[in-house]
Amino acid sequence: MFDKILHPFAVAVAWIWVKIHDLLVALGFSFGSGIAWVISIILLTLIVRIAIVPLFLRQIKSSRAMQAVQPEMKRIQEKYKGKKDQISRQKQAEETQELYKKHKVSPFASCLPLLVQMPVLFAMYRAIYAVKDLAAGTYKYADTETDHLGPITQSVASEINGSTVFGVPLSHTITSGDGVAAIVIFVILIIVMVTLQFFSMRLSMTRNMPPSLDPNNPMVQSQKTMLYMMPAMFIISGAFFQMGVLVYMVTAALWALGQC
Repeated sequence: MFDKILHPFAVAVAWIWVKIHDLLVALGFSFGSGIAWVISIILLTLIVRIAIVPLFLRQIKSSRAMQAVQPEMKRIQEKYKGKKDQISRQKQAEETQELYKKHKVSPFASCLPLLVQMPVLFAMYRAIYAVKDLAAGTYKYADTETDHLGPITQSVASEINGSTVFGVPLSHTITSGDGVAAIVIFVILIIVMVTLQFFSMRLSMTRNMPPSLDPNNPMVQSQKTMLYMMPAMFIISGAFFQMGVLVYMVTAALWALGQC
């Protein structure tokens, strides 16, 4: 079921990826396996990040708008201070939501850029995951054999499969058996990715959230949770990422840090 939902996204990403590669070839990059496939992933990442700039600006606007509602927020908290019964908690939540609605503030606006990026990340993963099977002629979708994923045919998949980053093929993972050197490269890239993500999220919090903001505020709590949860999640999931996906993630993390 999940694969069927994700398949159209994977096809769309495949089309964009291949068209960017075709443009690079037209500009003079070598045809076939090579650096053009790596650069096309980097450019694809930049296109996605540029597309979600409006959501990033909305995130900043919402974060800063929290400053304006703090006096009213504190009054609500003082009003229900010490009241632990269900009715009081419900009324506090209702008044808080009404306050957010009145000032058009969303404590979860910071999640929007991430929610938009996730389908693209999963689609990139699925597209690269299919490359090895497509190159071998054994690719299947919905229990039926097919010879392509959008524009990625067997010959195109063979080109991608032969393209490398520091000697590691784009479709390989840390468990593909490419030797100790490949494992070291994967570990370094995962560390770089997670470190960049942590500092970009932390910098975004410190710049866009006032120091006086109540630590019990839902926005603060969600931001702090994401600050530590997301890097931890990618440390684990990074072990399953193909080299091509790591290129995507490191590029996205660099953009996020520069955007803060």
